[in-house]
Amino acid sequence: MSRIGRNVASAVLVVMASLAATEAQQKARAAQESVSSFPRKPVRIIVGSAPGGGSDITARIVAQKLTEVWGRSVIVENRSGTALYALEATAKATPDGYTMGMGTFNAYLLAVVSPNLRFNLARDIEPVSQLTSQPYLLVVHPSVTGTSLKDLIAYAKSRPGKLNYASSGTGGAGHLGMELLKSMTAMDMVHIPYRGIGPGIIDLLGGQVQMLFGSAPSVAPHVQSGKLKVKTFPATRPRMSASPSNK
Repeated sequence: MSRIGRNVASAVLVVMASLAATEAQQKARAAQESVSSFPRKPVRIIVGSAPGGGSDITARIVAQKLTEVWGRSVIVENRSGTALYALEATAKATPDGYTMGMGTFNAYLLAVVSPNLRFNLARDIEPVSQLTSQPYLLVVHPSVTGTSLKDLIAYAKSRPGKLNYASSGTGGAGHLGMELLKSMTAMDMVHIPYRGIGPGIIDLLGGQVQMLFGSAPSVAPHVQSGKLKVKTFPATRPRMSASPSNK
């Protein structure tokens, strides 16, 4: 779990742990179904975001590849809203290997800080593999003038309280990242949380909100088509071809 803390924008594929089952039950299941015969029925991947988000895109790529390898359908099931919904659904599923969950840093962060969590993160969820590490980009509607982050800060400060920014939900990486930027620059903007990044991007494209922090897979097509503009990106990541210099 320590790796998750170091990879703020990483997506992690997890499956239900069978830790609550007895040793006898585990042996019985092993006798009924060997690894070579798995799976005998469709498998589902629960994703804590609306269609179109970075986790959803990653999950669908994984589902397609697993379907080809296993010869069985792997279905992506979206649970929009807080990322905890998907983790809870995964935790409460039958621990037989047929339910997996796509989790991100957002979900694990919320699970750690939520006081009324209805499952045990350490006991009920078994991490399988880190799949991706996705940079987050600050993107804005074309109506926001300027070409750099410095220009954006000046633009926002000249309009205190009049600009809105979207996020995939309260407490997520996009929300916390923007709040950190606000605290460092004294910008006054209104947070509009959505049930997943997809709906937020739709409203950003329509001009209902002016900016958001989004994962590269979810915003890159709109940046490359010119419908959104990038203001900043991680210094440790290769720059997107459509990204500005920011100097």
